[in-house]
Amino acid sequence: MQIGVDPALVASGVPSRWAQALTRDLGWAPRWHAEPALRLLDRLAQGQLDAAVFLSHPAADALDQQGLIHSRMPLARTAVYLVGPQADLAGLRQRDDLAEALAHAVLAHEAGAARWTPPAPGSALEALAARLLQGHVVSRLGSAAIPPRPRSEGIDRQPAYMLTTRAEWEAGDGARAGLRVWVAGGEESTLQAEFALPTRRRHPAARLLSQWLQGRMAESAWRQGRPGWVPLR
Repeated sequence: MQIGVDPALVASGVPSRWAQALTRDLGWAPRWHAEPALRLLDRLAQGQLDAAVFLSHPAADALDQQGLIHSRMPLARTAVYLVGPQADLAGLRQRDDLAEALAHAVLAHEAGAARWTPPAPGSALEALAARLLQGHVVSRLGSAAIPPRPRSEGIDRQPAYMLTTRAEWEAGDGARAGLRVWVAGGEESTLQAEFALPTRRRHPAARLLSQWLQGRMAESAWRQGRPGWVPLR
């Protein structure tokens, strides 16, 4: 059984905890296939996966409306952080709005005063960043395709600003890498982990997995990842 899973979940250890619980409970473990949300949804819609657990992405709404995916359900949610170097290179110290802070980080990158690493192509964070930056005067998310002005001395030795999920941050070691959280997003920027099945492919165990993910053992895997993940069931 091929199950797509978002890299954010892999980084926070949820699939490995699921696999252990599934082995104990049902006697089998799924084969995880990790890719960003947009790619997972595309493969799911084409019937190349038996199921997928992805971070909320606008493409899921469109595929759901077209009838290409079904049995969609939210499982857990995680906050989004803007992290960056310990030094306040982008002038974020007095800012608590994620969209405004993100715009300043990208502008600092374009001015050569800081570095910004865009989210992975096709990821839920990329879609969120695009939505947050609507209306802000920045050039295409500070994409790597748009070279910034010459950087100030020493900037290349500083960590880059980036968006990450709280789940990944809590599971990682960003502080040791010289990073800190500058702004934590509110409810409007929360990302959900969602489950869905493909219309063009039917695996006999897919429904069983769907039911299992709504049970207590699956929920326990989310709770072990708290405070990064908050179960929704």
